[in-house]
Amino acid sequence: MGQGVVPTPLVDIPIVGEKLTYDQFSMTFIVDEKLQNFMEIHNWLINMAPPQNTNQFMATTSNYVLPTGQSTKKYPADNADSQTVTGSTSDRDLYCDITLFILSSKNNPVATVVMRDAFPTSISSLDYSQQDTDTNYVQCNVSFAFPFYTIQGV
Repeated sequence: MGQGVVPTPLVDIPIVGEKLTYDQFSMTFIVDEKLQNFMEIHNWLINMAPPQNTNQFMATTSNYVLPTGQSTKKYPADNADSQTVTGSTSDRDLYCDITLFILSSKNNPVATVVMRDAFPTSISSLDYSQQDTDTNYVQCNVSFAFPFYTIQGV
């Protein structure tokens, strides 16, 4: 959190700041053999920052982003606010809540941490080695930015 300073003739007095900031959430995951979990994050990044041309912005489909040209109902049909939309209509589709379960030593959930409106900021490369004699699973690091989180006991 930032802090303010009140200058005085003797000593500057620190006061409580006005903004709370959080570090990014980083995690390591095992990449599945078809690279599906890696590609999901990679495509999410491409959707946010197209590297080749602007047509790539929100063009890749996933479970979270509607494919362009596909009609769907945003709300249940009996809702008065029901409307049909085509494709991804908002950059809000690029954000997602992340739920992290904190487990006890016996693998029972004790708390949940929900990071609101998160989005990936980086994903590491995939390191392969032919020199390993044992089965080593490919791992990947990913970092997410988010404005705030909540913690709740289970």
